Amino acid sequence: MCTEGSGKQTFYLVDEAELPGKGSDSVVSMAHHYFQHNGVGEKHAEVYFDNAVGQNKNNAVLWYAMWRVITGLHESVTLNTMLVGHTKFAPDCHFGILRCCNAENLQEIAHTVSASSKSSHNIPQLINDPQQPVTFHSRKSCLDTYFKTLKEYYQIPPFLCIKT
Repeated sequence: MCTEGSGKQTFYLVDEAELPGKGSDSVVSMAHHYFQHNGVGEKHAEVYFDNAVGQNKNNAVLWYAMWRVITGLHESVTLNTMLVGHTKFAPDCHFGILRCCNAENLQEIAHTVSASSKSSHNIPQLINDPQQPVTFHSRKSCLDTYFKTLKEYYQIPPFLCIKT
């Protein structure tokens, strides 16, 4: 996850055996962790997604954005997707400076991420970090109690601005 204003990107590193799935609950759990530990007190969040429809543009992510506004964590959250055919955005430059390595484990990959930038703008975040672990919750099952399912969410315009 990249914060453009700071020029820093956090790389969430997880062993596949530790990830409870690749769906929206994982995406929302990591986003929640990012806002908790890397947020700068911003009132308005502008979020850009790649075009992975199954993980990003779905009900749980939309509900989570609304929940953040309703609970006062943000005054507004704007969700953006890229236009079809446009696949380059800020996180790509951070990935671009990573070099191949012969890493045997996540700690070695984390070291590679840290060493990839001279100005420390690539930051590794291990999912099971003892100081800042990522807690995975089934947020969708909790949020669907309060929000309606959008049946054809793929027809939502490429932006959604939620304001109080």
